[in-house]
Amino acid sequence: MRKRQLKMYFWINKEERDFIDREVAKTELSREGFLRSRILRKPIPLKHHPDLSRLIRELNAIGNNINQIARQAHLGNPIPKAEFFMAKKAFEEMEALMLEVMQSGTDENLDKKMSGH
Repeated sequence: MRKRQLKMYFWINKEERDFIDREVAKTELSREGFLRSRILRKPIPLKHHPDLSRLIRELNAIGNNINQIARQAHLGNPIPKAEFFMAKKAFEEMEALMLEVMQSGTDENLDKKMSGH
């Protein structure tokens, strides 16, 4: 016997279906499972991006570099401006990339984007 015995039908337009399909693609659920979870206000598991762990490690490495620069500055040692701004820029780029990956669920060009760092 089926777990769910009742079927519901409703009408949507193409834009609504496309929006739903884009949202479903970010999850590990079927369209039906996604809609059911949204309606019942259950948590929706997002796809784990395969490179998210690598992004986090790289972001931590950049953060460590910034901490070393801050430590040297605190000790009164001169910090080359170019080194500081380069570390700051790398951190901001990685942070933006992480947010993009987390929001989109996927990023086919991740390797290309990361190769510049």
